[in-house]
Amino acid sequence: MWRVLSKQAVQLTFLVLLPLIYGVVASRLPWLVTVLPAFLVQVVFAVLWFWAGFRFAAYFQCSVRGCLLGNVLWALSFLLFVWQFFLTDGSNRNYFLAEVAQWYMHGFLWSGLQIATVFLGDPLIVSHLIMSSYLIMLLTFLSGFFAYAALHRTQERP
Repeated sequence: MWRVLSKQAVQLTFLVLLPLIYGVVASRLPWLVTVLPAFLVQVVFAVLWFWAGFRFAAYFQCSVRGCLLGNVLWALSFLLFVWQFFLTDGSNRNYFLAEVAQWYMHGFLWSGLQIATVFLGDPLIVSHLIMSSYLIMLLTFLSGFFAYAALHRTQERP
């Protein structure tokens, strides 16, 4: 039968959906991206995503399941990105799916641009920029997840 989700489960679901919601809104309302400073958006999403990792670790008691569930939309979006930009040539690319693949990491574009510029040389190669943004997003979530684990482990010691 139907199972009622706890308040925390609903909050975690909303946290996982927030990057997607922002990406859709920013994609559909491009003026929003020009109004909000990219660095500010990055800081907000870095804090939010770190906190999401922290909350998932707390809710799932630092289990692998919690880490996987917290990154399920990240993984699906990343796989869609790899499929559309690396496994499909330009003539066969589905442009709607290629756009959808970029929505989830949209809040991390500023840091992706910094990484692509410093380490990869040319930030104008869009696939490098998006790949860097996805990587920073994953590392931010994992940092929050493992920060909770370290904090929890430290508190258990006498």
